[in-house]
Amino acid sequence: MILDRNGLVRLDSNGALDTTFNASTNAIINAVAIQPAGKILVGGQGYIDRLNTDGTTDATFNTGTGFGGGSRPGSMIYAAELTNSRGGNFNGYNGATGVNRIARLNANGSLDTAFTINTGAGFDFGAVNILALQTDGKIAAGGFFANFNAVSSNNIVRLHANGTRDASFNVGTGFDNVVNDLKLQPSGQIVVGGERHRFAVERENHHRRYFNPSLSACWHRPSFFGSHEFGF
Repeated sequence: MILDRNGLVRLDSNGALDTTFNASTNAIINAVAIQPAGKILVGGQGYIDRLNTDGTTDATFNTGTGFGGGSRPGSMIYAAELTNSRGGNFNGYNGATGVNRIARLNANGSLDTAFTINTGAGFDFGAVNILALQTDGKIAAGGFFANFNAVSSNNIVRLHANGTRDASFNVGTGFDNVVNDLKLQPSGQIVVGGERHRFAVERENHHRRYFNPSLSACWHRPSFFGSHEFGF
C-alpha cells in the first residue's frame, strides 16, 4: 500500500510509517525543528509553518505571506525564549523588506523587528545554510556569503542574541568555500563542514585539516536528519 504524504512524514522507532501523523504541508521541506511541547516548525521554498503534534496546522502561528525573494529557507533553530531564528536565501518576510537571509520570528509567527534592525544589511548574497544556537544565546551562522552587515565574514559569522555581529569571534579571512554544517562542542569549539575548506596553513596528505585557537574545521558530508521528521 502506498500512502500519499506531502513533504513530511514521521516514522515509528522501528522504521514504520506513523499513519496517525498526516502533515498539512504542500512544499519541499528543507528544515525541521521540534519545539519542547512537541509542535513542529517546518521550512521550505518561501515557506514556514508550525504544525501540531498530529501534523495539522497550528492556527496560532501566522506567517502571512512568508519569506520573499524566491527564497529557500535552509536552517532553523528553536530558542528557549520562544523565538525561531531562521536562515536561508531570502530578502523579505511577510511584506517587510531588508530581511536579508536571517530573521527571528516571535512565538506567534510575526517578525521580531528589533532583531532585524540589529542585523542591519544582513548577508550580502548567497544563502545561510546552517545556524547553531550556543548556550549563551549567541548564534553561529554558516553558508555562502562574503559580508555580514558590511563587515567581511567569509562564509561564517557569530551573532549576539540581539542580532548584532560578535566582534570577539575572529576568523580572519574566513573560509574560501561554502559552509554546509556547524556543530557545537561542549568545550565551546565549533566543528565546521562544507566544500573542501582552506582556513589556515596545515596540510595533511590528500585532504586538509585546518585549525584556529577558537575553531576546528574539516571537510565532511553534512548530516541532514536529526529526528524522525523527514522532508522529501
